[in-house]
Amino acid sequence: GRPRAPPAEASLHEALAPRADSLDGTRAALAALFPNRTLAAVRAPDAVDLAELASASGLPDADSPFAGSFAASAQRALGLLQPKAVGGAPLSGELLAAALHGLVAQLQAGAPRGLSLTATVYALMREWASAAVTSGRRAFSRVAPPLTEMRGQLAVALPAASLELLLRNATKAAYEAFLARLASVADADDPAAWLQPYAEQLRIAVEGEAARRRLAHEHAAALAQERAVSRRLRDEAGASRDEIERLLALRDASSRLERWRGLAADLAMFALAAGSAVLPGGGGLNRLGPALRVAPALFSSLFAWRVIRRPVPALLRSLGHALHLPGCAPAPPAAADAT
Repeated sequence: GRPRAPPAEASLHEALAPRADSLDGTRAALAALFPNRTLAAVRAPDAVDLAELASASGLPDADSPFAGSFAASAQRALGLLQPKAVGGAPLSGELLAAALHGLVAQLQAGAPRGLSLTATVYALMREWASAAVTSGRRAFSRVAPPLTEMRGQLAVALPAASLELLLRNATKAAYEAFLARLASVADADDPAAWLQPYAEQLRIAVEGEAARRRLAHEHAAALAQERAVSRRLRDEAGASRDEIERLLALRDASSRLERWRGLAADLAMFALAAGSAVLPGGGGLNRLGPALRVAPALFSSLFAWRVIRRPVPALLRSLGHALHLPGCAPAPPAAADAT
């Protein structure tokens, strides 16, 4: 016949047997989760054992029934231990503990149907991988701040080589944070295949952030160049304006000097003509001959010719401007005749 189970294991089988009550679903789920069940009985500690457990050593007497039963159960458990794996990937203690915690939460929530350790582990792995991607993106932003922050705006003003170095360091920090978050479920030297989509997601996010910063850097460089050109053009325009003003001042000074020279020549001619007319005759002057006698008429004719050449309004304006009389502006220069 069928071998009789030990009393402890028989008690476990009886505890998981259906009883036609509301917990039958939970019992069936536990039996499906743990198809190979082994139970070892441990004697309850007595007062002496409890006192020794609370002592500094924390170890009970090795000859006590409690210590003997505990050592036997521990030896049996160690003999049955083997690495847990889901989908061929070994489970770490942290992931297995989190999966069991999730299973207990599902059992307490009253969802025994479809309870699966594999599904729970995969759900945890996906959750941790998504959190790792978030950690990687945050690590990137800590090294290369976003453009909405002042540090990010200062970073795009750096030289191109410095910006590239900053982005490389930020990318390295992002992948290190990603793998550190998944250290319990993935080997940094040989990451599992299931992590590849999440690593690709992080790569796309990091490259997008880096591209935005490079584009902002190019825009800042173009804007700085445009400002430099505008400033240079303003400086050149100011220098040209100063040169034009200097040339206009020289022209005005030359024009005033020319007017004074013309006025002086007219006055000298008039004085010679008047002086020749009133000079007394006889003596040595008579010996100069006819040239001296015709001098008054000659100088008068030259003076009249100079006056006739210049229009009377222009002459009066020149005289008034030379004497700084109000309302006497110099006449504009006449255009040269095209011949």
